[in-house]
Amino acid sequence: MLIKGDAQLIREVLVDDCRISLEEFVAVARYHAKVRFSDAYCQRVRNSRRILEERISDGVGIYGVNTGFGDNVRYRISEHDMVRLQENIIRSHGCSVGRLLEEEEVRAMLLLLITNIGKGYSATRFEIVEQARLFLNEGIYPYVPAEGTVGQLTCQPYMAITLFGEGRIIDKGEARPAAEVLAEHNIAPIQISFREGLASLTNASGSVGTAMLAIYDYVMAVRHGDLCAALVCEALQSTDKHFDPRLMAGKGHKEQIASAEYLLKLLKNSEIVADARKSHIQDSSSIRIIPHVQGVAKRMGEQAYQAMMEEFYAVFDNPIFLPDGTALMGSNWDATMIEAYCDSLCLGVMNLAKLFEVHMERMVTPTLSGLPAFLVKNPGLNNGFMLVQYSTLGLLGDILLLANPAGAFNGAVSAGQESPLYRDETAARKLRTAVRKLEHLISLTMMTALQALEFRTRAMSPITQKLYDEARRTVTFMENDDLMYERIEAMEALVKSNRLLQLAQELAGDFVF
Repeated sequence: MLIKGDAQLIREVLVDDCRISLEEFVAVARYHAKVRFSDAYCQRVRNSRRILEERISDGVGIYGVNTGFGDNVRYRISEHDMVRLQENIIRSHGCSVGRLLEEEEVRAMLLLLITNIGKGYSATRFEIVEQARLFLNEGIYPYVPAEGTVGQLTCQPYMAITLFGEGRIIDKGEARPAAEVLAEHNIAPIQISFREGLASLTNASGSVGTAMLAIYDYVMAVRHGDLCAALVCEALQSTDKHFDPRLMAGKGHKEQIASAEYLLKLLKNSEIVADARKSHIQDSSSIRIIPHVQGVAKRMGEQAYQAMMEEFYAVFDNPIFLPDGTALMGSNWDATMIEAYCDSLCLGVMNLAKLFEVHMERMVTPTLSGLPAFLVKNPGLNNGFMLVQYSTLGLLGDILLLANPAGAFNGAVSAGQESPLYRDETAARKLRTAVRKLEHLISLTMMTALQALEFRTRAMSPITQKLYDEARRTVTFMENDDLMYERIEAMEALVKSNRLLQLAQELAGDFVF
């Protein structure tokens, strides 16, 4: 399994070698797990700073320390002005506008600042990462507009400047002057020093954090999709002949084979499926292709996960400072990997969304399902699940738009010094939005399958029956039209809790993804 634990259950994360797991990352960013530093972490940060302090006196030109930024690299900065240079970058670069980043996105930026600087190549003082840690543990976060940014450079300064007591901080849902909030939390603003303005921007790539949140949610959505697929198979009275290991071996894709094996495990000893096995020659394409589509989605998810964890563990800064005192200037901040894999994973989301939307259509259509129209006992007077299917179709339409690549865009900035451009932040947010819509779509499909199963008279499999019983504790059968949104919200809360995943793991073993 890509993710072995539930982020909701993690209460504290020790940052040591800066290679924390994805679930630990989400635990801090989303669920407010506390952050603690190891002694080795603290020593690494302090050693890196000492190396730069020793080099400054040599008079060597180092980008962003004693030179200007971007096309201004040709201008040398006097030692007297090096601190002012850092003040200027975080004050001038905060130009993003529009909607604010969500709390978990900003907390992800703060955590990335901690893990990137903690690798020991950025030469900032320890006070920078300690300040970010205090923000996380106190539950306060910077006010950061999200729109109109390229490479995060216009929105990350909003985060960076609050470490030094300027800008605005959101505390208990209210944005107020940073100095005021810090005073209330007994946190002293720190004085900026040379190198630290640029380091606070280049070490907090919001696109990596947003992508990691999205990939975590994608994994959980795909796992719920596996459970939903089994319920759909029984709701539509489908055979399992299409998941035969011999048939899957002919195609040979390991993720597809594993998906089919897992479906067979979930459906084992189902009377509904056993009856269909005797009477059905072949089910609809939407049933037959389940392991194929899920297999592709899992492979794409695994590839995106590996790429993003490599970026997370990478030295992302420019310049970087080696233990021997060498300063290397390059492009380790390059975001091609983030952009490309976020764009591509949107296609995995799209393929799953298409599959589950077709399941929805078949379940509510009596000529396709053999069930009452829109899954109510008294159709005509009752609308049943008619409009639920409208919602899934609308979600699919949104996801199709989000599948268009952000990486197709290019432009030039900083007098052509920094081009081509990467739309990593757009690609990451687009992926996160698409995954959220997929979560809604799967929740709606699962809720509809529960309703459809009420009309089947034969027994479900022992595993799906227990999943059904657990879900029915939250979302009951709809006899007549009532407030559908209350059912939807209850179903989504159940999915978000991961209770069905925990139960499935107890009953069927580890997930294949």
